[in-house]
Amino acid sequence: MINTKILIGGDFFPKNAHELFKNGNIEKLYSKDIIELFNKSDFAICNLEGALTYADTKIPKCGPNLKAPPETIEGIKQLGLDYVSLANNHVTDFGIQGYVDTCETLSKYNIGYFGAGINTNEIETHLKIKIKDKTVVFYGVSETVFNIPKVNFPGVNLYDEYRVCNELKELKKQCDFLIVLYHGGAEYFQYPTPWIRTRFHRMADSGADIVIAQHTHCIGTLEYYNNSYLLFGQGNFYFKQYYYEMNLTQTGLLLEIELLEDGFKVNHHLIFRDGDMIKYDAKQDLTEFYKRNQRLANGDSFEKEFSAYSEVWFIRWLMEFRGLKLSDRIMRRFLSKKKFIDYLRNSYKNVTVLRMLEHVRGEEDVEVMQQGLADFFERNQQK
Repeated sequence: MINTKILIGGDFFPKNAHELFKNGNIEKLYSKDIIELFNKSDFAICNLEGALTYADTKIPKCGPNLKAPPETIEGIKQLGLDYVSLANNHVTDFGIQGYVDTCETLSKYNIGYFGAGINTNEIETHLKIKIKDKTVVFYGVSETVFNIPKVNFPGVNLYDEYRVCNELKELKKQCDFLIVLYHGGAEYFQYPTPWIRTRFHRMADSGADIVIAQHTHCIGTLEYYNNSYLLFGQGNFYFKQYYYEMNLTQTGLLLEIELLEDGFKVNHHLIFRDGDMIKYDAKQDLTEFYKRNQRLANGDSFEKEFSAYSEVWFIRWLMEFRGLKLSDRIMRRFLSKKKFIDYLRNSYKNVTVLRMLEHVRGEEDVEVMQQGLADFFERNQQK
């Protein structure tokens, strides 16, 4: 007998459709099948990836700073969302004011939130709820990007393996089901990276029944491990990309979790974006998803795919490590992609690449390098 139905959406933010959201016009934002799924659920949650604010002061960061008018909360509330996770890389994009406005707006409309806090000492890592006869804990955690909390600045619950796994062990003692919403992973990559897979296994070993990776903006790969459900990439719920508008970013999975007396069952609902509307995919063709899942179950570690993905980003890193030069811009304009990559490669000696590898591979070097770069940036900001 089914006790509870929980609906979990992926990356969500009301950008580029402000008026529809302000009017609460959900019939023009979501198809009838999706609205019905929310109506039938006992509890609905998603990742709110941005600030609901009119604040204009952006924090310094790479990538977009995401915000939407607070009034767009109407289209979020009308759909039937009960809670949102704020453990992501965009909720602090507009500083203290943006974060405060977001929390006040959510509270005004009785939408709860967790996974972040106004400062280092006030991070709400999780949410504990009683649904019918079951106690469920949602735990929100994010990779470290531009979302580090400080004594006088908001931030999110960051993944520290020792602390997080110990917290999960304690929380598991207090609930029937423990669900982790993890914000991280390789964007636009449909497979688990070695580090992410290890992290998910350790969280499962610590008591998590379900671990879901958001942030990747694409549907990834599923693994059942140690009686736990691990999804390496849920894809978008309602999230228009600023760039990388490829097919894989226009789809996502709505997860319908049925909590049973002797466990749980997860139903996958394929959705896609069509203009300003999110629609239910009538075909529900998850063939490629199941193929990736089977490859993982058969022991495939997706090394070729990860190498190809890394190659794309590696070229960007080469350019950034050496500093953007006028000569590079000129060469990029007149050379083919392949010849430009060869040009970049030839500008580095093997010994230089080896030193770079040493610095980014060793945990000690990574930590020191991060602190040094952060301090360097702060000094330049003060000039």
